[in-house]
Amino acid sequence: GTSQDGMQQALSDDQKEQLAKYYGFDKPWYTAYFQWLGRLLRGDLGDSFRFGEPVTQVIWERLPVSTYFGIMTLLVTYSVCIPLGILKAMKHNTWVDNTTSVGIFVGYAIPGYALGALLVVFFASRWGWFPLAGFTSVDFEDYTLWEKAKDLLHHTALPLACYLVHAFAFVTMLMKNHLMDNLAADYIRTALAKGVSYAEAVRRHALRNSMIPIATNLGHQVMLFVAGSFLI
Repeated sequence: GTSQDGMQQALSDDQKEQLAKYYGFDKPWYTAYFQWLGRLLRGDLGDSFRFGEPVTQVIWERLPVSTYFGIMTLLVTYSVCIPLGILKAMKHNTWVDNTTSVGIFVGYAIPGYALGALLVVFFASRWGWFPLAGFTSVDFEDYTLWEKAKDLLHHTALPLACYLVHAFAFVTMLMKNHLMDNLAADYIRTALAKGVSYAEAVRRHALRNSMIPIATNLGHQVMLFVAGSFLI
């Protein structure tokens, strides 16, 4: 804790030279930059400070987990939020709309890491309904296909819940708001005046146009495939 200890822990001149040579700081900036760019184009991202392994190896080892959470979040979000958004638009200002809005926005207001801590404390630690850690069980390879699916879902249910709360609110309200805008458009009134039924006007015209921003948002959701979530 003394200044003398700090001086003893400082790098020597030889160590500084070795570090400068290792990172290319002993070369002109443009030479070091193009060398770094060349390694990047070859897929060489250097070594991880934390794990002491090539960064590409660290990424590939963890990619299946991020891909799993990305695919599951995408499937559950779109399969639930699109019908829910349609229902909320058709039942606007009813108890169905108001009740689901409260639940959605309460979940959206809770940070994912805070919700994760609560779920772990109660559902995993106190009540023991879910495992505290791990992606699969130790004897996962000995399970049948159906048992593997159940085991994987059992281990990932709590993290998935944290992923989904924010996506649920955004996609649901995006679907509802755009559908309501399209239902109030002139072309819907024109279709109704021509004798098209309300359900047919919604299905063939309003719903189709409302899916455009949902499809556009798909690109943003795909980032979950590789981005992951460190805190969750």
